[in-house]
Amino acid sequence: MLGHLKPGDIIEVDLKKNDYSLLMAPSEVFVHKAIYHNTSALAIIHAYPPYATLLSMTEDELVPVDWEGFHVLKKVPVMTLEETISSEKAPRIVSELLKDYKIILVRGHGSFARADMLEEVYMLTSSLESSAFFLYHLKGTGKDIQKETGLPQ
Repeated sequence: MLGHLKPGDIIEVDLKKNDYSLLMAPSEVFVHKAIYHNTSALAIIHAYPPYATLLSMTEDELVPVDWEGFHVLKKVPVMTLEETISSEKAPRIVSELLKDYKIILVRGHGSFARADMLEEVYMLTSSLESSAFFLYHLKGTGKDIQKETGLPQ
């Protein structure tokens, strides 16, 4: 229902202390807090891009086959959590990987992107989903994707 969010749906959470607002926040709130604490992030988006999430179930990384995705993303690692995203380990594991990448996928759960501005994390998330759409459909052709796209290897 993200397309129907209203200002009252936004929950402000204190990064330094735990207060009552955490009770209303999604379970990923502790992952967000860890990303802010352990990286240079000033903006974060956690999303469930359909094609990227689908490919995360079978791939260990997504390497874009389109020029924009190749330029913007290079590659997107897919990490597997042995416990749920609301576990105590998830915030540390996700934030550690985001020290080296601006966007990652959690297998079967969606993406986390970090940057300096909301526009940039939105662009990263949109580029990921667009690239995943192309990759998904090209995989279905059975052709050599790298050869067909002409991208550097």
